[in-house]
Amino acid sequence: MEERTCIGIIAEFDPFHRGHAHLIAQAKAALPGAPVVCAMSGPFTQRGEAAIVSKYARAEMAVRCGADLVVELPVQWAVSSAESFARGGVQILHALGVTHLAFGSESGDLTALQIVAQALDSAAFPDALRPYLQQGLPFASARQKALETLVEAETAEHLTRPNNLLGIEYLRAIQTLAPEMRALTVPRVGAAHNAAGVHQGVASASQLRQWLLAGELERACAQMPEPAAAVLRGQTPAALTYNARGILTLLRRMTPEDWRALPDCGEGLEHRLCRAAAESTTLEQFWDTVKSKRYAHARIRRLTLWAYLGLTRQTQWAAGVPYVIIGHSERRQYFGETDVTVRNRVRAALNEGLKVILCVGEVLSERKDGITSQIVSAQTEIALGGVSADELKNIIIAYEPVWAIGTGLTATDEQANETIGVIRKAVARKYGQDVADAVRIQYGGSMNPKNVKGLMAQPEIDGGLIGGASLKAPDFTQVVLYNK
Repeated sequence: MEERTCIGIIAEFDPFHRGHAHLIAQAKAALPGAPVVCAMSGPFTQRGEAAIVSKYARAEMAVRCGADLVVELPVQWAVSSAESFARGGVQILHALGVTHLAFGSESGDLTALQIVAQALDSAAFPDALRPYLQQGLPFASARQKALETLVEAETAEHLTRPNNLLGIEYLRAIQTLAPEMRALTVPRVGAAHNAAGVHQGVASASQLRQWLLAGELERACAQMPEPAAAVLRGQTPAALTYNARGILTLLRRMTPEDWRALPDCGEGLEHRLCRAAAESTTLEQFWDTVKSKRYAHARIRRLTLWAYLGLTRQTQWAAGVPYVIIGHSERRQYFGETDVTVRNRVRAALNEGLKVILCVGEVLSERKDGITSQIVSAQTEIALGGVSADELKNIIIAYEPVWAIGTGLTATDEQANETIGVIRKAVARKYGQDVADAVRIQYGGSMNPKNVKGLMAQPEIDGGLIGGASLKAPDFTQVVLYNK
């Protein structure tokens, strides 16, 4: 079966505005029938600030306005530079099976943006960049001048616009991480990035945030799609400055070594940060004191946020998507994945250094017909085709009876234990009993606080792949602490 088209969008939706709705509508018009999957920042954003409202509210806005699925972009990427932000988003969407990445840009000229992306990744670029950095120019200025030596000035100019720049980083990430993914750019409409006021019926996200922080809720709502505005009316705006005293207290306690542990911090910047923290009485004063031609305001704000969140350079390097779920029942049902497709995805994920959560399970009719063992054995054996015993260490198997997913129904303790035992025997036939005993096989069919103890008491069950219960903090806590 031919793989279906799927649109991906990387965004903050902070908050969701008419420009975002336009992007989704144009992407859907270009690829009719394709679902839209959004990788969205969570509680914090790339500008080094708290999102204006909760991630759940912003995700609901997006879904009400045309998105089909919203997944969270992990904080390590969400509060990083444009390059890391783009790489994180592309990596997540690629793992989810997205075939086309849609993004807004000032120019709408995909060819020009691709030329710039290729130039920045060319072998000639480091040599072109070096002399400008040696002159002491800020990186952005040095990069622009270096680019102008490699491409026409008119093409290089694309790098000076914020949405173009982010789009170029998306294209660079695609070149490296997902070369089979295609790109689609939509010209930005309305007010420019960070612009004040309303232009062509569209206000920028920064203008909407300013109104919300000033208490002008209805003024902001009037410039948003009504479904998004309806969600916004039930929210309270947030900002880092609301906890300025706590953040400044933490910053004053940091040593130069603490600052150097953060990404993008070094070359003496740590001492400048320490002095500013000791002298500043507000976050705005701290940011303005550190900011210079060399150190951009956004970079300083992100460093502040990394410090506040307790993240380090090591956290950033470990920010790759660690696990990918393959073979989930909904992927098989709605995206036409077969056992062979699952096997190919397992192979691709392992090749990319990802850890795989492999889902197998029968539908209700197969259980009623008494062929559950044959079904899960075949699914397991096909999915593991070509996987070595050493690679198997990076695979977790999850038994997910399809009839129990999202229904509130669950297999009995005995049914789950018996079927997982069948799966383990299938692994043993291929790799031997010692390897099979070491493989983690979880139960994933609606495990919840009421059934977790009985399921986890079974000898074959090594853990749980938690779905619906993970969406409610009290329920998830009870599942995690089931034996306390």
